[in-house]
Amino acid sequence: MGADDAAPVEATGERGARPGPVGRAMERARFVAAVPAVGMVLLSLGTMLWATYKAVWVAVDVVGDPSDLDVIADLLKVTDLFLIGIVFLIVGVGLWELFVEDIELPPGLSVRTLSDLKDKLIDTLVLVLGVSFVEQVLARPGWDGLLELAASIALVTGVLVAFRVLKVQRRG
Repeated sequence: MGADDAAPVEATGERGARPGPVGRAMERARFVAAVPAVGMVLLSLGTMLWATYKAVWVAVDVVGDPSDLDVIADLLKVTDLFLIGIVFLIVGVGLWELFVEDIELPPGLSVRTLSDLKDKLIDTLVLVLGVSFVEQVLARPGWDGLLELAASIALVTGVLVAFRVLKVQRRG
């Protein structure tokens, strides 16, 4: 065996070359993302359980007085809670898939890049903002402040959608 055979292989940036100690440490550092990924999934589970609890009570109210308009607002609040839980789930699963390991997911949840994760978040946030607006319309006895709320939600939604559209145009 020659002197060259005993020398460790250093990272040269070429494919197939083994990384050095710092490179190996950096490869393992990706597992740090497991902490927020698991945390977000647990937060999602907690939110979904809370939403389910609230849904049961709303269902009881619907059976008690189906003509009560407040029940519609309560139904939307429960829907909002479930959507927020879905956002937490998308972020948690997305972080896991991006940084820790590939997992078997339906196409709608699969995340290959940070841009995919951002797109899914934007889509869900726009939906949550819409539900929140309708919730506020039903909850307010008058029109006080409704126009300002609508303008604020429209502005935020417009910025999110514009961000997404411009990003897609730059890719295409």
